[in-house]
Amino acid sequence: MRKFINNLKAGAKQAPAFLIAIYFLLIILDLYTTYLASPDLKLEDNFIIKELNLNWPEIIFLAGLFTIILVICFLWALYYLNKFYIDYNYKKNKHIEWKIVLCIIILTTFYSHLLYSFFIVVNNYLSYVFLYKIENIFSKIADLYINNMILGRGYIYRCLMIFSVLIGFTISLIKIYRIKKIRM
Repeated sequence: MRKFINNLKAGAKQAPAFLIAIYFLLIILDLYTTYLASPDLKLEDNFIIKELNLNWPEIIFLAGLFTIILVICFLWALYYLNKFYIDYNYKKNKHIEWKIVLCIIILTTFYSHLLYSFFIVVNNYLSYVFLYKIENIFSKIADLYINNMILGRGYIYRCLMIFSVLIGFTISLIKIYRIKKIRM
């Protein structure tokens, strides 16, 4: 267990603390804005929540659990990549280990979920403003967004999810390249 904790600390040296703090903040804001827009979850569009018929305590527990697990995996992936490029002579070891592929998947998942969570927070807040006719500086934006992007084009979620995965994958490759460059 001690070795595992030390590995996470080593991974934390590669991950800016503000990035992890922003990620936790976005998850909390996601839950909060979801509650604002749909307190009874009737308008919730998350496939997992709808299929499993989850209630708020279950959603909060699972979101917290997923977030903690993903952050731990993210820190481990950064630690492993760092260790891989320090301990191994990468030039002699041309094959890609399965753990490297796993690290890429974890980093991509973290970065894409971070980006998608930002989109969901904005989406939920604009939905709240639109549904409850809140008068503020976002009222006109909410009307345009909901009427044109959500009601008019239901595929916006899929497009933004694909976009966030592509951006997350790109950021992951850049992060790996930087670790490799520093360590070699």
